[in-house]
Amino acid sequence: MKWPFKSRTAEEKPAPQRGAVKRSGIVLNVLGGMMMSSLASLEKGEADLELLRARMADFFRDLSREPMDPDEFKKQAGSLDLESQRRLALIVNGFSDGETRAAFTRTVGPTPAAETVAMLVGFAREHELLTVPLLLESPLRREEFVRHFIARIGGEILGENPADSEDRLRRLDYRTLLAEAERARSSAADRLAYLKKLQQEQESKLGGRSKI
Repeated sequence: MKWPFKSRTAEEKPAPQRGAVKRSGIVLNVLGGMMMSSLASLEKGEADLELLRARMADFFRDLSREPMDPDEFKKQAGSLDLESQRRLALIVNGFSDGETRAAFTRTVGPTPAAETVAMLVGFAREHELLTVPLLLESPLRREEFVRHFIARIGGEILGENPADSEDRLRRLDYRTLLAEAERARSSAADRLAYLKKLQQEQESKLGGRSKI
């Protein structure tokens, strides 16, 4: 699902230049720790949709905004499969971080709560390849999920300029690894073995920086 929020134009927001690091932004590992705090419990059970609804309602009240109708939240979240509901729980965890809340609030502006939650639901559905078992297994996949979310809400990462953040996410992209394995191997068993090899190579090249 596309986010229907207008981004700033080139005149309003100068193009990022490499080497120009912002002094404020989301701390990647702090947000990652918050988002992934419930991974182990989610692997063993379902997401508590009523708790997620209550937490999002509190979020909107903190913004002096009207929370969405409880039945509408249940309808949207209930439309997700089990893994997507688990990803939605990880997303809601992330709003414990103040910088993340601020970035998200700037992005959604006055958009009604129901539309805003629909964007979160869409994000959870969109990243179906990043399952809870895979996130538990790989620090790189956890980092990728967190970076995708930061990019989607229009946030910036403390200590990185936007161009470098975009490049890092491009290099991490799990969907690209899968596509490469599909192209290179014909049988399912061969693809799985080759994908594992590609992931090991990626961990070797990029894993040292990932602390999530």
